[in-house]
Amino acid sequence: MATVHVLMADYASIDQSGKLNVIGGGISIVAAPTGAALTSSFYLMVFISVPADARSQKFVVGVSLTDGSGAIVTAPGEAKHPLVDVSQPVEFARPEIPAHYLFPDVGRLNELLKGRLQLVTGFPVGLPLASGRGYEWRIALDGVTRDEWVHRFVVAEQGGSRLPSSA
Repeated sequence: MATVHVLMADYASIDQSGKLNVIGGGISIVAAPTGAALTSSFYLMVFISVPADARSQKFVVGVSLTDGSGAIVTAPGEAKHPLVDVSQPVEFARPEIPAHYLFPDVGRLNELLKGRLQLVTGFPVGLPLASGRGYEWRIALDGVTRDEWVHRFVVAEQGGSRLPSSA
């Protein structure tokens, strides 16, 4: 039913016309400067599309940061609150067709285009993640997640030794 894509980048934003602007997109390694408590900055983008007939339905989108075992990553310290574990109700709107685009049958166009949602979340000061470990962004739609809706990444110490390769 739904299609979900997850992407990380050095920087991302959505402009007023709904276009995604990305710099350094497609990363799966985030740097952690030597001795620093935080990673370098990065941005997370989530794209979700649903069939045209599902656009009027309400969905709950969840974004979670998990470790390699699937456990929610918590902030350092005694509080142990999740770093990123949010759920938000959303509704997929009909596509907006700019007035300067000519399309003879707008009703047909709305049938052809899927409902789309783009989320961009920035971590401009980084996150307190340990270097040398793997992490996962898990996306859920109405509480359901799938393996293909997971983006795996690693944190590597900047200026440190190379990560061992797996043969």
